[in-house]
Amino acid sequence: MSIKAIINTESGSVPTDAGNALSAELSDGLDTLSCVVGSELCNAMEGLDLSREDTLIVWGGDGTAAAALTRCSTTGAAVLALPGGTMNLLHRRIHGDVSDWRDILHAALSTEPRPLSAGCVNDAPFFVALMAGRLTHLTEVRETLRSGDIAGAARHAAGSDALDLRSALKVDRSGATRHATALAAFLPEAPSAGPLEVGLLDPDHLAELALTSFAAILSDWRSAPGVDYETWDRFRLELTDGPWIDITLDGEARKADENMEVRFLENAARVLSARQA
Repeated sequence: MSIKAIINTESGSVPTDAGNALSAELSDGLDTLSCVVGSELCNAMEGLDLSREDTLIVWGGDGTAAAALTRCSTTGAAVLALPGGTMNLLHRRIHGDVSDWRDILHAALSTEPRPLSAGCVNDAPFFVALMAGRLTHLTEVRETLRSGDIAGAARHAAGSDALDLRSALKVDRSGATRHATALAAFLPEAPSAGPLEVGLLDPDHLAELALTSFAAILSDWRSAPGVDYETWDRFRLELTDGPWIDITLDGEARKADENMEVRFLENAARVLSARQA
């Protein structure tokens, strides 16, 4: 078995000496180590020679871990994700309450790989959550709030079309059509569980939309008022008034085709987990 590692030095909470610290913890057990900035991450991962017998340690935030899981889904290599971002939602899904990177590293390396379920938007996987609709524009508001810039967050909110009441999404599941202003689809907390937990938001008035929206960005969608969740394996999503659908996959903003399929994948990748078996 070969152990390779990639560290995203631009991730929010990766220590400045991460490369030396990881090498020291693994002593002679680490075959290759790459420290890269975020823009170099995909090229660095594509350049790795990986097989099913290998382990890829990836240290960074949710987007970094998701990129590694996507890469390794085609090679079969197991991913050991170390938390180095701001929210680390994917890391919590994989490792549970264990948060110290050293504890995760040693606990996970002593286990066998486990399957990790995912969702998929057309051909693009996600491992924590999909958000769709104009409310995804509030992501920038949330990041500005985290930096402490309340005035900047207010400017972003005022200049955004996120609080548009139009039900611009058409959701089709098994022939039944529903309409929504926004949609959220989560993977269950347990790594190999499913199916997707899907919530639709279609408020009657602006006050209800604003209440749900800001509760979602300040805490999370699951606890936001006005959103009820159902478990779905598959559905189609269409936009009724525009050339693309604004979405986020594991927090990364994208523009998707106006007509897309979302489905649950039971065995999307293999991970090493610090969770108790």
